[in-house]
Amino acid sequence: MNHQGNQWQKGTNSSRSAEQILQTVSNELQNLHDGLIAQLSEEVLWLRTEKARLQTEVEALRQQQHALQTQRFEALSHQQMAQQQIWAKQLAQVIANHLQALIVERLSEMASASTAKRAISISGNGTDETAQRLLSSFDASFTNTFKTLQRELDSYESSLSQQLNRMHTLEQQGATILEALIERLREQLQVEVATARSPIGSPIPSNGHPTSDTAYEAAPPVSPQEFRDSFIQPSEDPATSTSSTAQSNPLPLQFPATPVAPPPPVKRELSQFQVGLLLVLLSTLALSFHNVVVKIVGTPSVIFGWLGGGYEMGGFIKLGLGNALLILWLRMLIVLPLMVPVAMFLYPPVWRDIRRFTTSDDRRPLINVFISGVSLFLSQILIYIAIGRIGPGVAVTLLFMYPIVTVPLAWLLFRDRPTRLRWVVMGIILLGVFFTALPRISWGAIVTGGATGVIVAALSGVAFAFYLLFMQLGFKKLHPVPVSLIQFATIFVLSSIVLLMPLDLGVKVGDSSGLFVGGLVLGILTLVGYLANNFGVRLMGASLASIIASSGPAVTALLGLLVINDKLQFIQFLGIFLVTFGVGLLSWERTKQQASAKPANTPAK
Repeated sequence: MNHQGNQWQKGTNSSRSAEQILQTVSNELQNLHDGLIAQLSEEVLWLRTEKARLQTEVEALRQQQHALQTQRFEALSHQQMAQQQIWAKQLAQVIANHLQALIVERLSEMASASTAKRAISISGNGTDETAQRLLSSFDASFTNTFKTLQRELDSYESSLSQQLNRMHTLEQQGATILEALIERLREQLQVEVATARSPIGSPIPSNGHPTSDTAYEAAPPVSPQEFRDSFIQPSEDPATSTSSTAQSNPLPLQFPATPVAPPPPVKRELSQFQVGLLLVLLSTLALSFHNVVVKIVGTPSVIFGWLGGGYEMGGFIKLGLGNALLILWLRMLIVLPLMVPVAMFLYPPVWRDIRRFTTSDDRRPLINVFISGVSLFLSQILIYIAIGRIGPGVAVTLLFMYPIVTVPLAWLLFRDRPTRLRWVVMGIILLGVFFTALPRISWGAIVTGGATGVIVAALSGVAFAFYLLFMQLGFKKLHPVPVSLIQFATIFVLSSIVLLMPLDLGVKVGDSSGLFVGGLVLGILTLVGYLANNFGVRLMGASLASIIASSGPAVTALLGLLVINDKLQFIQFLGIFLVTFGVGLLSWERTKQQASAKPANTPAK
């Protein structure tokens, strides 16, 4: 009995000790749970405080960035103004020194002439006639000298104005590049700040901001074994423990982190060359569509007939000499008033240059510009007549035969000896012109008079060649914008005079409203082509723009086929390709020559 009592007492004591141990473990776990909750609450509060502080710092950084940007722009503008003033002072000093040397030279000549006059007067009255001749010669020489000085001063002023305009353009480009750089830095800073602000375990969306402030609540559940292992670590080397602690998360719990999304891709803007390329392509498309519209105005056509139905329109007038003049006059009536503000926007000193240009004693530049306007006037009238007879694709291709005329004339007038490549190009263009015009110059076409359009288009190309040559001579003394304005005004005045003359030109209008709408469309296309080409040349350069513009015949033929179903034979398409290739090859050769000539012309620093 005693033995059984002892066993029962031992069992009771063991059960009580087990209950005490279980109670102790439960209390420890509860204390651990409460301590963990308190620590997590403190960490969340600390994180929210850090978030508010980071937001304040980001706002301060944005304000500092704006202030730095403003200071940078002001410093750049002041620096550029100071540099321009220094250049202007240096230029004025050079001009003043040059004028001082000329005046001293002329004064010494005047003193010697005065001494000679006194010696002649002392010698007697018999030499009065000789003295008068000397005085008149001296007066004429003095007058010519001052006129020469005035022309040189005008030339210096025009050159200085062009340099200042180029500096203004460079300033605008620099400001654009600086703005793009600041915008790129701002986006990168936002992405970095958003990455730094995102808590561990919270995904970062594409906008760079965390999705929630309570990212820990969305973490995956932790198993009891992982919970225990996060506190009870096996024994390890102290150095390894220190390194591991330094590299580990500052939080006591190692939650599985959600992968951070990559920063948003930076939106790439179009480069300056790409914008210029698009503008030159738009110019070529507008001018090519202009030729198709001329065909629609002069001949009834089915628009987009290849789609199955189509709409018949056009044929408002017959494209003869008088009606071609009427269309050109109506086109200039719309373009010229719009060209005036455009010219003032593109080149502000346009009226000052035109006034100086027209009042100059040297009339040769003015005559060159006037002849270029007359040549363009004749070329436009002839190409309108040719489009009405043989279609826009063939007519414009024959117009682009101008290198066959310009290359020999440049050799004759400017001593610009053609290279082997230019002779090859002339042969290619001549072969392309022959292929394009071959269906129109057959024996049957000659007998029926169908070859007239080919002859008129070829004459238009010759007139266009003279327009290019004399326009190049005008560019040597005047900016291209005033030259274009004078040429358009010349075309408008000439067409008005010819239409007002008492001549039977065969002006007959079938539909006045359709003619007005056609003239309005032609004027708008001309203005769009001019503006797009001007801005495109500024952005990508004249040489590359000329290569793209050489695709005019091919684009015109393609638009004629798509819009009015102007079908051509295969040999004509081959000719159009050869002419386009030849003109483009000539422009490429000119670009290569200019590129090779730039290092030689660059002054040594």
